Amino acid sequence: MYMENKKDIFLKKFNPKKYGFESLHPFEDCPLGFSVKKRLHESNENNITLLSVYIPDRVYNDEKVNKKKPIFIRATYGKISDNGVTIRDFENTNPRDPVDTESLNDYFYNIETKEFFKKNKTINPDDIINEIYNKHIKSTKLIRGIMIRFKIFLWRKIISKLLKIISNFFYYLLLVVSGNRYVYEPILGEETINTKVVKSKFDEVDLEMKEVLKEGEKFKFLDYEASRWSIIFYSLLHFSIFIVFYIYDLQPEIITIVIKNNFLTLLYVILSLWILETVIPSILMSLIRFFSTQSANSLYKTIKL
Repeated sequence: MYMENKKDIFLKKFNPKKYGFESLHPFEDCPLGFSVKKRLHESNENNITLLSVYIPDRVYNDEKVNKKKPIFIRATYGKISDNGVTIRDFENTNPRDPVDTESLNDYFYNIETKEFFKKNKTINPDDIINEIYNKHIKSTKLIRGIMIRFKIFLWRKIISKLLKIISNFFYYLLLVVSGNRYVYEPILGEETINTKVVKSKFDEVDLEMKEVLKEGEKFKFLDYEASRWSIIFYSLLHFSIFIVFYIYDLQPEIITIVIKNNFLTLLYVILSLWILETVIPSILMSLIRFFSTQSANSLYKTIKL
């Protein structure tokens, strides 16, 4: 009953209709919190802004945090769904749409005095949600939203796609080197090799890479056993190097020494084939994961307003 009173007191401090918000919905899974909705244009019946205001349970009950508890506020724009709004596909969003934004340490609620603060100054609680909403729709303003739209275009259209292109380059390089198609989906934490999911953050999947890597039939190449794909690529690579050396009449002394010595030749072949079959694919997969992750981070980057 004590917690219910605290929640009721918190909710009664707000009058969302003052600034045109509607459908106040109290949260059940945190001590203090609610969500409200607002349309950018009354004529747009499909899209809406969902604004969530809450103090998480871990923050409310944390004795290390003083009586002024930080309020978490999140504004999200998208198509109306049963659970609120559907998360947008940021790759195809209109830069003139409202920007999803959040505030973590700008506003506070004193659980003893029941006062609201912006930093160290008291503020009307209705003004809090209105300030966040105005930041949220700043990108829709013709003049005031120019810099925001530029940042959106830079991070989501330029940087994100550039990083994706680099990731795709390593994807095709891995395909040429090993014959394996490796895809990493950073949002789901999902790794796919040759269309088979080998690891996922949400599903209980964790297969050994060697179970799905395309190895094909094994052959012995100068006493070293390797897959047919590796041997063919290895041979083509060295034949291409030979053509270049022949055209430009290159005769490095170290290569001459290796070729004339059977032991060194065998050592070179085994070591270089092992690097080609094992080390290089592992490095390329790491690079694909890295650039795919950075591309997603750029795409979903929180734009500072």
